[in-house]
Amino acid sequence: MSVAERLPAMPNLQPVPVASRLEPDIIKRAFDIASECGSLAELKRRLILEGYFQVNAHLSGWQIRRDLTQRLNRELTHQVPKRAWEIVGW
Repeated sequence: MSVAERLPAMPNLQPVPVASRLEPDIIKRAFDIASECGSLAELKRRLILEGYFQVNAHLSGWQIRRDLTQRLNRELTHQVPKRAWEIVGW
C-alpha cells in the first residue's frame, strides 16, 4: 500500500476571492468606525473584537494613524482606570 493510498481523501476546497467577501477590508472598516471611537486604542480593540487579524500591523503607519486620529470622536474619550480597585469599586 502506497503512502497516497493511506492518506485520507482531501476535500476539494476552493479559495474565496477577496473581492467577493462581504466584510470590508480592515482599512475601510477602521475609517467607517473611527467616528464611533474615542482613541486609536479603542478603535484597534473594536477591530480585533470584530475578528480582524494583524490590526496593529495594518494601522501602524504614521499617515494612516494621522488620518484616523482626525476622524476620532474626542467626546467619547474615556478615563481608563489605572488600578484594579478602581475597576471593581473597592
